[in-house]
Amino acid sequence: MAQQTIAIRVKGKHAETDFFDLVSFNENSYRLEFDFDSEWDDYSQRVAVLLWAGGCREQLFTGTSCDLPAVTSPDCDTAFVGVYSANGAGRRIASSFVRLRCLGGAYREADEEPQPSLHQQILDLLNAYDFSALTRKVTPGSYSAVSVNAYGFVTGGKQIVEVGEAGQTQPSASLADGGIFFRKEEDGYTLCYYSGGVLEPVSGLGGGSGGAVTSVNGQTGTVTISKYDLGLADVALTGSYNDLEDKPAPAAVSSVNGQTGTVTISKYDLGLADVALTGSYNDLEDKPAPAAVSSVNGQTGVVTISKYDLGLADVALTGSYNDLTDKPAGGSGGVTSVNGQTGVVTISKYDLGLADVALTGSYNDLTDKPAGGSGGVTSVNGQTGVVTISKHDLGLGLLDNERQLIMSDMVRYGANFNSLDETGCYYVQGSSDLPCSNAPTSSGNTAQNCKWLLMTFSHADEGDNIVQLAVSQQSDCAIRIRNYSGGSWCAWKTVI
Repeated sequence: MAQQTIAIRVKGKHAETDFFDLVSFNENSYRLEFDFDSEWDDYSQRVAVLLWAGGCREQLFTGTSCDLPAVTSPDCDTAFVGVYSANGAGRRIASSFVRLRCLGGAYREADEEPQPSLHQQILDLLNAYDFSALTRKVTPGSYSAVSVNAYGFVTGGKQIVEVGEAGQTQPSASLADGGIFFRKEEDGYTLCYYSGGVLEPVSGLGGGSGGAVTSVNGQTGTVTISKYDLGLADVALTGSYNDLEDKPAPAAVSSVNGQTGTVTISKYDLGLADVALTGSYNDLEDKPAPAAVSSVNGQTGVVTISKYDLGLADVALTGSYNDLTDKPAGGSGGVTSVNGQTGVVTISKYDLGLADVALTGSYNDLTDKPAGGSGGVTSVNGQTGVVTISKHDLGLGLLDNERQLIMSDMVRYGANFNSLDETGCYYVQGSSDLPCSNAPTSSGNTAQNCKWLLMTFSHADEGDNIVQLAVSQQSDCAIRIRNYSGGSWCAWKTVI
């Protein structure tokens, strides 16, 4: 799209605009046009600032206009634009920011690597050369004086370094005599010395394009260099202390605490204080003096304290039961006799009036034994000898060997009563989150709040005849019953 103009009025330090929406950041999409008042007349070099949540970019310009830098953050929805400057006298001025809204897509992807600044480019070029090869030395004072402000702007004199553009063979008039000129070539730059209006290329320097390598350490062709070809010391090749030359000789120990030969040192040889050797408080020097006792229980001088001076109860002084206060009623509470015996009494099982069976543990001494002599079984269901009993002998021939009413070992939450159709006993509970279906109701039970103990009896003919009996576990003690026959359940009937 055609470049649009963003007009910004700057009155003193306040900036304002009637422009609001940014829709594109293609190259040269917007041009900033500043309308400065007279307060900015002394500031020729100005810097436009674009600020957003993801970063900041600046644009140096003179006059009143410059291109708007690009926002490079895709999640930016607001940008701020301002301007600042400084003059050679050290004065600075800055405006407030105007706010611009960034519509969707109004950003540009950031360059993979930002273009280095002019100062960085000059440093990179200078660092590429070995100036120790220069045969020409610059005479002190041959450079023209240059005045630079706090922002790096040349405000007086001439430049001492100039980087040429493509096709530029001579420096500009602003390069000082004795300065350095980097002439742009197809394959890089040529370093030139500028003196007396003549530009002289400097040769013999490292960096730049240089000449081709003809040999390496006397080798030609495809050369492979290893650490052994560089004439390094052995220690540089191995990294071992053993290969280090001129190692200082270790200082030998000639004596320990005045002793020579095989020396054994103990704690007593180290001149330690006595307390360090014994650990005893008695050997501690400079112990603080103990605080003197001035009186004990109101007594002074040489004081002797007895148990009677401590205000103890009488029983603590005598240890006598008679001096114990608040004794329980009943005299001393001691035992005076046992089963009529006094003195040193020994009690046995025969003194307790126990029955004979308690004394002997014999069946023969048990009274009121049931009729039947010794109590042995003489016959079972009319059978004698070795008897085997089956369910048919007990009149239970129609029952199988399973428990007849199986008790479920879990609570059935939110159950469908119609599905509990196998013989057994179930504990069923319903809630607002898990309501029961086809459940009986009572004054204490609803589908959303119920607790039932359900007993289901299913006939052997594949469930065509089923009876359910539900007993309420709530306080109403309700009982409901229903049956299943002919393929359908009947309604619940009230028993209680």
